[in-house]
Amino acid sequence: MTNDELILFSGLDQPVEITDDWVYQRIEDIINCSVAKRDAYIALDACKQLVSIGSLSGKTLAKGLYLIKKNWDQYDLDDEFEDIAFIHIGLHKHTVDRYVKVWALFEDGNIPDELKEEIQQRHIKELIPIANAVAQGYEIDVEQWQQLVNATDFYTISKLVRDIKHQVPRKSGITLQLSRAGEIWAYNLDNRYFVGSLEVNNEEPTVQKAIERIKNNSNILEA
Repeated sequence: MTNDELILFSGLDQPVEITDDWVYQRIEDIINCSVAKRDAYIALDACKQLVSIGSLSGKTLAKGLYLIKKNWDQYDLDDEFEDIAFIHIGLHKHTVDRYVKVWALFEDGNIPDELKEEIQQRHIKELIPIANAVAQGYEIDVEQWQQLVNATDFYTISKLVRDIKHQVPRKSGITLQLSRAGEIWAYNLDNRYFVGSLEVNNEEPTVQKAIERIKNNSNILEA
């Protein structure tokens, strides 16, 4: 088995339906080959490739979704991008939105040029809270970007982002507040806008869980 044969997936191949059984059999064949040749590095290189694929797939998907949304008007489709993505790809619109925001980090000039490559090396899971903070209007200075680059794991990044969110958002950003009655208000500078409301007095467990999820995912402030 040559190095070329170690490739699990080829970007130049025609699209094929890949099943779990095919993938499992492929890795088993590679391991068997490594045993037959008494070469552990054949097996280790295959596992290393899987790690690389896993790391890149999320960010590649983020770039793909970002570019599709950016060019959506060119496709002559009446439906919204997020709706079609959900139907065709199976990703909820909130998930699609998070991924789009991640790649917007690299396209919209938010990251200092000298740190962009290092930030891009982070796992997609680590980039999502950073992207959400930027989308919500929080300014991240060069020193904070450097701290994010140096962060050892997701939990460290999450803490840094929480610290950043204790700052006042930049002028173009908004702050969301939930009143005790369930009204959602958006604040921008000295302006306040009514957004909608949540049924906070509905004691149905499913409704309460949904409200908690909305609050947690939107970083909404409670009055």
